[in-house]
Amino acid sequence: MNPVDVLPQLLTRLTNIRDLNCGGCGVFAAHVAKHLKDIVPTRVAVFNRGEDIKIDEIRPKLRNNHSCVEWADHGMRYDHVMVEFDYDGNTYLFDSRGIFPVSDKIDLDMYKMTRSGYLTIEEICAIAANPYPWNHWFNRSQIQSLKNKIQYFFKKHRVVEA
Repeated sequence: MNPVDVLPQLLTRLTNIRDLNCGGCGVFAAHVAKHLKDIVPTRVAVFNRGEDIKIDEIRPKLRNNHSCVEWADHGMRYDHVMVEFDYDGNTYLFDSRGIFPVSDKIDLDMYKMTRSGYLTIEEICAIAANPYPWNHWFNRSQIQSLKNKIQYFFKKHRVVEA
């Protein structure tokens, strides 16, 4: 089994987690990336619409790159967060809608989003742990259940590297 074949099965276990893409995308990306990084090269991609936000230009200005308030003070936003990973010579994006080859336009173009860069897994875990700056539609009481389901999924499937 490989991540491209197996990860969509994770989504079938998360159908009772509401509004993952309306405030929960960062939490989802943080917990998936924590497990996936041990299997394939993994990054956390941040997308924004409208403003030209560059994570790599903001990061050196921060005293504490795990503080969501400090990131926000420097203009950072999180319109959407996705796990990006490499497998078998290809690059993929993964969120609660599924897996998309990076070459595909997917629907980020529809929303006029551009990639702002990448957060480290440690950064997204710390930022996602704080309710600020995420959309309030996502009920954060679901986080423990989401975390448990993702952890169980990776243990059960023992996804292997190509």
